[in-house]
Amino acid sequence: MKKKFVIILILSSFSALGQEYSLWYTTRDYQGTSSKTYTVTYTTKDNVQTRNPESKIHPFGVSKLPLKISVNDNLYTSGSFVFLICSFSEFQEVNKYEYLTAGYNSPTIELCIKNMTKTPSELNTYSFFSILLPHYVQPTDTKRSINDLLFKTTQNSFADPIIKVPEIIWKYNYNNKGFVDFPEEIRHNFPMKSTIGEILKNETIEVGKSIKIKAVLDNTNLISFRQPAFNPPVIRLPIISTEIFNFNIISASPELNAIESKETSCFYNSDGSFVLNLKRDLYPNEKLAIIVYEQNILSGNFDIIKTQNLDIKSLEKVSETSYKYEWTKTLSKGTYKVKYQTGEKGTPIDPNDISWSSLIPTDLTIGSPEKVSFSIIGASDQKCFSVNDGYIDVKANGEDGRTYLYQLEKDGVVQFFNGSSWANYTGSNENTETWFAFTSGKNTRVSKLNKGKYKIKVKDSQECFAR
Repeated sequence: MKKKFVIILILSSFSALGQEYSLWYTTRDYQGTSSKTYTVTYTTKDNVQTRNPESKIHPFGVSKLPLKISVNDNLYTSGSFVFLICSFSEFQEVNKYEYLTAGYNSPTIELCIKNMTKTPSELNTYSFFSILLPHYVQPTDTKRSINDLLFKTTQNSFADPIIKVPEIIWKYNYNNKGFVDFPEEIRHNFPMKSTIGEILKNETIEVGKSIKIKAVLDNTNLISFRQPAFNPPVIRLPIISTEIFNFNIISASPELNAIESKETSCFYNSDGSFVLNLKRDLYPNEKLAIIVYEQNILSGNFDIIKTQNLDIKSLEKVSETSYKYEWTKTLSKGTYKVKYQTGEKGTPIDPNDISWSSLIPTDLTIGSPEKVSFSIIGASDQKCFSVNDGYIDVKANGEDGRTYLYQLEKDGVVQFFNGSSWANYTGSNENTETWFAFTSGKNTRVSKLNKGKYKIKVKDSQECFAR
C-alpha cells in the first residue's frame, strides 16, 4: 500500500520587473520506504502538468507569479487509488520570498500531514519544504574586480530589499581551495547584492584568480523522519543547490585623486569640461569608461545620461601617483555627477548595467564667467558743426580680470578710428581692426563724434559678447 502526496501549482498573472524567480523545492518518500511515496504535480495556468518533479530549483517567469498551491494526501494500494485519507485542498498563494512547508507537529511521522504552513518553525518534521527566491544564471561577463557586485548584470539584478533566508547558505570556492561559507553577515542574503571584496573579505585577493559561487540548502533542521528503531534513525530532506557560477578576479578601477572642473569660456557657451585625476595608469588590456549624469527634473535624481565615453584607452601621466584624463566633450553650465569604471579592451561596457548603480558618484559643477553687459551712462551731442566733440560714456559689466572692447557703428556702417577722427571702415579685418579697448577698466568714453545715429557693441578679452 502506497501513500501519495499530491501538490498542484497553478500560476496566475503578476506584473514585475522581468527577472525570473525559482521555487526551491525538496521532498522525500514517506518514511523513506519504497512502499510509500509522495507525488508532486505542477499545473500551470494552461493546464500543463509535470508529475514527480525532482527535489531541485524550479525557475518560473515573473509573469507567472504568484504561485497557487493545493495539497492532497492520498492512500494507494499497488499503485491503485483506494480512498482519500486526508487533504489540504484549499489553494494557498505563494509570492516572492514566501515559504510553503508541510509536515507534522510531532517528532514522528503520522498517517496524515497535520499542517501546511508558511512558517517552517511551526513544524517538527517535514514532508516538503519550499521557498520562492530570485533565480540566478551564469553571466557571460565573468570578470569581476573587488569593487564589482557579484551579480551585476540586468538579468541577475533584483530591486527587492534584502532578506535573510537561514535555510540557504551562499558558498564560495576561491582559487580552487574548496567551498566555504560566505561571511556571516551576508551568507543568507537574498537577493545577493554583495561585492567580490565583501565576499572575499577573509581572503588575500589576487588578480587573475578564479572564484566559484553557489547557494546550498542547509537541511540541518529539515528532518523528515526521526525513529531510533530505524537505520538511519534520522532522515532529512534532500539537499538542493544552484548551479556553480564561475568568475575571474580582475584589477579594480583606479582610485580617484580629484576631479577638476573647467568653466565655460562665456556665459552663453556650452564648452565646459573637467579633468579626472586618477592614482594609477591603465593596464595594457584595460580601458576606462566615464558617464556624466544630469538631474532628472521629475524625480530629482541624477539618473539621466548627459554624455559618456566608454572606450578611453590611455591617460596622461602627471606623476607616479597621478594620471589624468581631460574630458573632450562639451558641457554647459550646471551641476552633474560623474561615475567611472574600467573594463577589458575589446569588451563592450553597457551604460545601463547594474554595476553603475553601485558606484558612488563624484559631484561636478561647471561654472561660467559673468555675463557681459553694458549700459550708456552718459552722452553729449556735437556742439558745433565744424567740431567733432560729441561723446558717449559706456560702462561694461562682466568677469573681473578681463579687459573690455567696443565696436562703433554709424548709420549702419562699422567705424574705424584713424587716430584723430572716425571714418567708415573699408578694410578686410573687421574683427580685429575695428575693436577698441576701454580706457579705464570697465568704463570708457567714445569721443570725437559728430552728428549721426550710433550703435555700440561690447565684448571682453575672451571674445564673450554682450547679448
